Order: sequence, then structure tokens, then C-alpha cells
Amino acid sequence: MSAFKQVFIVDDDLDDIEILTEAIYTIDSSVSCHKAMNGVEGLAMLKEGDIPRPDLIFLDLNMPRVNGRQFLERIKRDATLSGIPVVMYSTSGITSDITDLMSLGARHYFVKPDSFSVLTQQLRKLFDSSATPA
Repeated sequence: MSAFKQVFIVDDDLDDIEILTEAIYTIDSSVSCHKAMNGVEGLAMLKEGDIPRPDLIFLDLNMPRVNGRQFLERIKRDATLSGIPVVMYSTSGITSDITDLMSLGARHYFVKPDSFSVLTQQLRKLFDSSATPA
């Protein structure tokens, strides 16, 4: 069982959202996944309380209007949202992107894998590392 019960996925690619959601449910079917198709929608959903407060946010880097970096900066400046762990989830494996986003407060950075099994392995490690001993 994971410490993450409410997960929020912000990504402009519906296929990526569906694959990530399926992988999360494969690991822990009790997790509730909420989704936004872009950063503007995601920020509005968080600020307006349209979804339960997430225990974890998966955030795509490359999105139109408000990209992942801008989204991360905005929530880390907001006292009510800054404590939510953010996992950047992108096709970009550029070291400077990873370093920059980690310095801005991202907890992890995943390059979107080509394989569902690799994705579930990555997520299992993340979810297992979040579990607290009873």
C-alpha cells in the first residue's frame, strides 16, 4: 500500500495520462487519480478545490500556456500548495532541465519510458519509498 491516496496528473497528452493512470492502478488500485489536460486547468483545479488535496502531483514539463516549470514555480510559491510533492514526468532527459526542476522543488524526475513494465517499476520504487512503517 502506498502513502499516496490522491494523485493529480497534469499532462496535455491524453494517452500519457491513461498509461500513467493504468500503471498507478496496477501498483495500488486504491489510489484516486485526478487529471488536468494543461497547467492552466491544473492550477485552477488546485486553487478552487475542485479535487481533493493531492498527496502527489505528476507534472509534464512540455505543455502549452503554462508549462511544467511555470506550474511548479507557482505551486511552490503558494503556502497552501507548496508541501505537495511533485514528480516531473517528461520526454526530455536533458540534464539541465532535470537539475533546474529539482532545484525548484521537484521531488523526482522521470523520463517517460517506452515500456509499460519500466514505468510500473519506476512507480513501484517511488510508491515503496513513500510508504511509512507501521
